[in-house]
Amino acid sequence: MNGPVVAESSAPGEVIERIRKLFALAGSPNEHEAALALEKAHALLLRYNLRAEAVNSGANAGANEVTEVWLPGFGGYRWRSRLLGMLAGHCFCQPLRTRDQVVLVGRPTNIAAARALYMWLVPQLERLCLEEFEPMRGQSRPPLCPRRKLCKGVGLEWSWVSWWCPDCGRRWAEWDRRLRRRPAITLRTFKVAFMAGAVERIEHRLRMQRYAEMTQIVGGRSLMLATEVENDNYIARRFAFIRYGPEREQSVDRAAFESGWRRAEEVSLSNRLALPSARRQRSGRR
Repeated sequence: MNGPVVAESSAPGEVIERIRKLFALAGSPNEHEAALALEKAHALLLRYNLRAEAVNSGANAGANEVTEVWLPGFGGYRWRSRLLGMLAGHCFCQPLRTRDQVVLVGRPTNIAAARALYMWLVPQLERLCLEEFEPMRGQSRPPLCPRRKLCKGVGLEWSWVSWWCPDCGRRWAEWDRRLRRRPAITLRTFKVAFMAGAVERIEHRLRMQRYAEMTQIVGGRSLMLATEVENDNYIARRFAFIRYGPEREQSVDRAAFESGWRRAEEVSLSNRLALPSARRQRSGRR
């Protein structure tokens, strides 16, 4: 333990006032500015173990109760619903998926933070996907390794005068009948695989970021558990019949998946948005 748990009443008044201003900036029409403001506000709430309703005053005290938001338009975009659900969990919300909609359960400020981050990340992913696809547009793809059980979905690489499998190391002649030629990949097929890899990498980065925050902030885990209990209680009251099950497996192009995983490192996340005051406090502890 790095120190005692910070009580809600011990938070300085200037911190509460700063959080209120950040929540006010969250209504900015600039999506990037709104996402930055919400991320900074949540960082302060987590650091000082505050609840959002403790920051609100007067008539706004009950405006941050747990609620639900239905977002349609996710029927044909599986990666979009997965990205939004992952961001909702990162912002202390509970995502529920229907056939063509995503339901976010949580406090309005948390839901707004998840939606702002989603609107900030999607254009970046779309741009990176097109950048990766353009060089290979219209080009035929290398054949897959014939050893399907051992090297499932592994594309061969051309080395000198033969094809070479990077997994099993076996070489295949150019005229081998077991090699199946593959046509040029379409943008839709490439995008599905690229986004699957990118979303998985972003989820890993956010998980590591949350773990780092939990190790530095005392009482952060208790705040997470409190929001989870609130969301679960609301879901139990509001939604009587919910079916939980594993996500369906999806077969995607391996090269495009790895490309999305690699390029997701360039996506701008909130881990670079540490507050100057937080940096000074961490440096002072050392």
